[in-house]
Amino acid sequence: MRRKENPTRCNIFSGDDAGARGNLCRWLGLSERLDNKIVARVLKCWKHFGGFIYFHFLLNKITTGRHWRATHPASDKSG
Repeated sequence: MRRKENPTRCNIFSGDDAGARGNLCRWLGLSERLDNKIVARVLKCWKHFGGFIYFHFLLNKITTGRHWRATHPASDKSG
């Protein structure tokens, strides 16, 4: 019986994404530049969770950067 592929692909870390590689460097405190081979080696022990790590970096960037604007009425100073 053939194994079904996971449709959410939570195991995939996008090593081609320069921003994701930079976030991985900062998260792990690495000073070297990462290429796809190094990313694969670094994430080998978390191979089933690469997509979750990538998603965490994405959400962290959105919520800590200027990409997110609070919409709660108490935080709206315009009115």
